[in-house]
Amino acid sequence: MLAATGVRSVRAALEAGATRVLACDAKPAAVELIRANIERNGVSDIVEAVQGDARAIVLGREWFDIIDVDPFGCPTPFLQGVSAAIRPRRGLIGVSATDGAVLCGVHPKVCMRKYGSRSLKTPYCHELAMRILVYASALPLLRDDYAVRPVLSHASIHFFRVYLETRKGKARADLKINHIRNEQQHFGY
Repeated sequence: MLAATGVRSVRAALEAGATRVLACDAKPAAVELIRANIERNGVSDIVEAVQGDARAIVLGREWFDIIDVDPFGCPTPFLQGVSAAIRPRRGLIGVSATDGAVLCGVHPKVCMRKYGSRSLKTPYCHELAMRILVYASALPLLRDDYAVRPVLSHASIHFFRVYLETRKGKARADLKINHIRNEQQHFGY
């Protein structure tokens, strides 16, 4: 989703052994650039470039093993349709956020509005920002009975990225909800 130049899609085909990659972006100029990069790297049999709203594109396709959500800014508007497209047995979702000021407590009202969480300006704001991103990414999936487990996270100045393993199942999702409630009670939310 939101592939921009398509470089991550091309790398998935060349370096990660992907057999099929869908790179989508809403901007026609970006899709032209993606197509040029696909041709330049000889992966047109693996990578497909599609122009349009990423949320609608993933809904009209088959199951995906991996979905990468990498917008400029807040990723939450793009996470609603992910549960309808990620593979039920086991999937992986990569989520990036580049609005570090919002996640790190500079704009707490914006954080509440966009992520549903209270951000704080503290010495450990990057860790707190990562927890907010995991929570906001997991919530739409939990609503659709997916359990989510963070497997990797990375923070660098204003850039935050998490990888979440997903598995469908009401009992698993309920356990994660209980875990979130316990964390909220522990920290006094």
